[in-house]
Amino acid sequence: NPLGWHGRIADEYGALLKQLWSGKYRVVSPDKFKRVLGEFQPRFSGYQQQDSSELLSFLLDGLHEDLNQVRKKPATQSVESDGRPDAEVALEAWNVHLKRNQSIIVDSLQGQLKSKLVCPECDRVSITFDPFMFLSVPMPMVKDRVQKVTFISDDGQGVPVVYGAIVPKLGVVSDLKASVAALAGVASPDHIVLADVFGSRMYRVLSGKSPVAQIRDTDDIFAYELGTIDVSKYAVPNKRKTCQTAEDAVDADADAKMQEHKEREAKQAADAADADDDAEPGVSDGYVKVDVEEGEIVDADDDGDDDDDDEEMAGEGGEAAADSSDDDLDGYGPMALVSTSSAYSRKAYQAPNGAYAVQLVMQSARPNPRHNPHDRYSRAVYVDKIGLPLALVLPPKAIGRHVRELVHEKVKPWLQGELRETLTVEEASSVYDIVVLDMAGRSCDRCPMSQYCDGCVLGEDEDDKVVFRAKKPCAFGVRFHDPEQEYDHERAKEAEEHESVAENERVLKSQVKSEIDVQDCIRAFTQEEKLSEEDAWYCRQCKDHVQATKKFDLYKLPDVFICHLKRFAYTKVSREKIGTYVEFPLEGLDLAPFCVNADETGDAVYDCFAISNHFGGLGGGHYTAYAKNFLNNKWYNLDDSHVSEVDESRVKTSAAYVLFYVRRNRRNRKYRISPEEAAKILEQRRQAEQAAAAKKE
Repeated sequence: NPLGWHGRIADEYGALLKQLWSGKYRVVSPDKFKRVLGEFQPRFSGYQQQDSSELLSFLLDGLHEDLNQVRKKPATQSVESDGRPDAEVALEAWNVHLKRNQSIIVDSLQGQLKSKLVCPECDRVSITFDPFMFLSVPMPMVKDRVQKVTFISDDGQGVPVVYGAIVPKLGVVSDLKASVAALAGVASPDHIVLADVFGSRMYRVLSGKSPVAQIRDTDDIFAYELGTIDVSKYAVPNKRKTCQTAEDAVDADADAKMQEHKEREAKQAADAADADDDAEPGVSDGYVKVDVEEGEIVDADDDGDDDDDDEEMAGEGGEAAADSSDDDLDGYGPMALVSTSSAYSRKAYQAPNGAYAVQLVMQSARPNPRHNPHDRYSRAVYVDKIGLPLALVLPPKAIGRHVRELVHEKVKPWLQGELRETLTVEEASSVYDIVVLDMAGRSCDRCPMSQYCDGCVLGEDEDDKVVFRAKKPCAFGVRFHDPEQEYDHERAKEAEEHESVAENERVLKSQVKSEIDVQDCIRAFTQEEKLSEEDAWYCRQCKDHVQATKKFDLYKLPDVFICHLKRFAYTKVSREKIGTYVEFPLEGLDLAPFCVNADETGDAVYDCFAISNHFGGLGGGHYTAYAKNFLNNKWYNLDDSHVSEVDESRVKTSAAYVLFYVRRNRRNRKYRISPEEAAKILEQRRQAEQAAAAKKE
């Protein structure tokens, strides 16, 4: 057929079969056959190892197209049931398939699957019947995992609790959040933020769409309950901001604050000069912005319209803009940055009621006895991160006084003894200082990195200044003066393990099978499942993509049934080969339990005649095969150029990868041949070849 591979695949495959059955050669090297395969599929042209099931798929497709009797393929449309009987729809779908496909491959190796999709929104049922060449069946392994998550409540009461959340191995973080919320009694998963805590800070925040497989067994995952705050209570009046120019007239208060800022800049520049540093920290592009009404100094890279931006971000009713969600940036949330220059540093986690969440890092400070004030790299104090970080919920814009109140409310349950009961926000400065950090919680958000600042202290003169903006957020730290006497270290360490850890681990362990049967694999293939968000189905009634439920059933059985065991599992972050032994019958595989067509179930018994094996792992391996000679009914081990007889009891191994079965009573007698007829044909061919050779001599 000129529409296929111009007959070359069929010609070379036929020539290879003649060589194999001629009886002239002990070894046949399929060089020409491989060369032709490589011409039409370049990945098979080199010497790298390829998957045998992929080679089989390409070869069968190529043979079918080369031998297809349909020269001009008509346009066809898919056939749906629309409430009609299965037998009627299946026959119509098969006839439509035959309009474009007629070959020995179709007659012998192709069957038909019934596919049923149900829309979860409108309950619409779509039933179609599709052809299949061979089945790729999953290994029925345990599909879930138990993920330990340490939960910290919003009110901070009680010790942290470790829950054992069951989550699909191929699930996403939103599935984990839902499981934790159910265990912890949190009203909504949206009130939880999951973070990987490392080194007493939130190393990364896990995005809802990120795969659970990215979480390693060694990761310490924490779930923080996000409380609700009344954003209107912390509202900051809108102010129009402009950039100062020579022509602008500013009031005396603005002039005073500008002068104060310039003096601070001059002092920093002088200190830097003493250390042979010509840079001027804090100066950006040679100008600063000021608040004409209040003289407030703002960032040089500010757009001059924070209030409009805040309103645009929060929207009506406190709804957050899409770019502030936790699903941005490939699974790494706002606290997952590694430097202040990172794009992540300008993302705040969306909290309920239009608020935002940043991390609150616990710190301790100890003096450096060797501090040299003339050495810019010498630090006056050593700052260490201690205990557990917390999630601090803030309004879209917060002044210093409001930050102090919210930080104190969050930190107070983690203080020791009487401090927990008696310390007020006004007295808090005698116990700890609040410092401004970058979103990673690593260093100061205000100073250049070259100054190696561990966080500038939030001054009392900033009580009425805006110190946090959701558009350009920062994190905060609590620096204790005497952490051993003030911070409750023991409470931070004493996590209580919930009963769900042991119970869920026991449940999953009970699901592990020591042995799997091939019928278990086929049963897993035909089980009903819910489509993932990436594979959503378009419902023409809802006019939207939905996560429908899908179920496969066998409907029309082929004479030759090929079963591919999906031993290689791939996710976005991991790969593995499943080496579990699969039990399969060499005789008497019954497919009737999986077939919904009564006309097929009475003749659905198959016998195995070949096995493709894969030894090794993902990085490399070796393919061999076991095949049964239908002339003498003996099994042989085919290992490259080495062929040897093998006992039937040894052909079933954990390396079995592709199984080949033939129906005991073939329906299509056009291609049926008995061993006696085959032997007679081979003998006639040998005699003809011998006669031709003698004639030449």
